[in-house]
Amino acid sequence: MGVFNLFTGIKKRTKKAQTTVEYLLLLATIAGGTIIFFILFYRKIIGVFFTLVGLILGAGTPK
Repeated sequence: MGVFNLFTGIKKRTKKAQTTVEYLLLLATIAGGTIIFFILFYRKIIGVFFTLVGLILGAGTPK
């Protein structure tokens, strides 16, 4: 019974470590993809942002 508990304890620990590593890999993949997206479309994103700001700020001015 003691050896069985020892092996199941190792298996549980390994599963938890595997889950943590998978979570960190997924997080790194999403972060890397986001960074690459912003690098590729930086000028377009900034243009859209300032266009929206201009529309919002310009909406309050009388014509």
